[in-house]
Amino acid sequence: MRRFLWDDIVITHDTAANAVKSHLETQVQHAIGYWALHIPPPDDSIGGFVGFRFMDQGPDIELMYGLASPHWGKGLASEACTVAIDYLWRSTAFNRLYARTDPSNERSVQVMRRLGMTLESASPAMTTYLLRRSINPTSLEKFLQKLS
Repeated sequence: MRRFLWDDIVITHDTAANAVKSHLETQVQHAIGYWALHIPPPDDSIGGFVGFRFMDQGPDIELMYGLASPHWGKGLASEACTVAIDYLWRSTAFNRLYARTDPSNERSVQVMRRLGMTLESASPAMTTYLLRRSINPTSLEKFLQKLS
């Protein structure tokens, strides 16, 4: 997992603790964060995670996910991301979602495409995909109120 998420660096305990603290604060303040992916018995382990974080200290958010290698190629990333995105659209006012990866991370690029995300930009260092909410629920409510 850390090959693409931490550029293959073994992070310190403090770095991990600060990341968890930041994600917990974001969950409380903005209703987004991460979920652990529990693999049922007989494995009965945490096989990865999925969720959202703010990008580059800005208003936009990105989809984050990671799986331990024994769980690759089983559709788990796509399934978990689909459920997470459904939560995002139903439970928050965010209207767009980004996902970024190293261009060499072909498995993540395939997941982003399966999710219906479109290529936003590509460079030798980073590939960015975008998914837009199909309709803004606030706008829909205002439109329906005008009709009544």
